[in-house]
Amino acid sequence: MIKETFKYEYDDLDLDYIEELKKYVNDNYKDIMDFFKLDSLSRPVKIKIWSDINDYRNYYNNLYTKYGLNKKIQDWEVLKSSKDEEFRIDSISYHIMKDIKGHNNDTLNYFFKGIIHEFVHTCHEEYSNGYSFPIWFKEGIATLLSHQFDNKSITFTSSLENIVNGKADYRNYYLLCKYILEEYGESYLFKLAGDKELVKDSTTRIYNEAVDYYKKNNIIIK
Repeated sequence: MIKETFKYEYDDLDLDYIEELKKYVNDNYKDIMDFFKLDSLSRPVKIKIWSDINDYRNYYNNLYTKYGLNKKIQDWEVLKSSKDEEFRIDSISYHIMKDIKGHNNDTLNYFFKGIIHEFVHTCHEEYSNGYSFPIWFKEGIATLLSHQFDNKSITFTSSLENIVNGKADYRNYYLLCKYILEEYGESYLFKLAGDKELVKDSTTRIYNEAVDYYKKNNIIIK
């Protein structure tokens, strides 16, 4: 094992905030490592900020092809994490991101939280040995531990079908994992993070419990 390290790659476009980003990562990554009980990572982490959106998309489309995946990166995707010879976190420059539909109102702080979101995926992959988890849990734990929706007024709006099929808004995944943390505690959330079959078997129960919980706490169910 090697100690966790971050390597950064960026252009002049990002010089006005890159030091602030580095500080944010340094101030927050240890909490993620601690949750997953990781003392170190098996590979260094490269954080690359892309100033050309087409280059960013081409990189991931080529990576999908390399691994035989029949998919393309979506237009709304501006942050990704991956593992090849190193762990990677790739992001569109914040200055470009603001012009992409769905990200027009993203603040710089929210952008920083997005980087930590991807680092949660990196640590989850390391902890679970790369096992594929249901989207709702994978994205729910990433939004929860990165605090992306903390202190925001959000509502639980998804059907069970959309949760199971990974078709819900990320806010719903966040609320499911927030419910688990508040009602079952961190130890159970950690247990789920290492057992994809337990996550699958528990999805319907957790969903139904969360619906009742948020109704009682006046989180509107649409």
